[in-house]
Amino acid sequence: ARNKDVVASSPIIRNGTPVSPLPGVMGPIHTGISTELSSKDEREVKREKRKQSNRESARRSRLRKQAETEELATQVESLTAENTSLKSEIGKLTKSSEKLRE
Repeated sequence: ARNKDVVASSPIIRNGTPVSPLPGVMGPIHTGISTELSSKDEREVKREKRKQSNRESARRSRLRKQAETEELATQVESLTAENTSLKSEIGKLTKSSEKLRE
């Protein structure tokens, strides 16, 4: 029984890295220092993921804004053409009305 306690509390070394002696537990055992480093690394990874996510969001926002601007420019062209056509029609109708009044 005493030998099992020693085995369970002693880390197993594989390739120079301590690993868990517990079945089903994968990966290295984290000491206080490596846990601190890994939590810093984990925070850095999360920060980088967040930054990348923000970059992608900003890119999508710029593309959306560009598409909206292009759509508005197309509407301006269409409405300008319609306005010109309507002004021409008004001019023709005004002349026709003047002729009928003579």
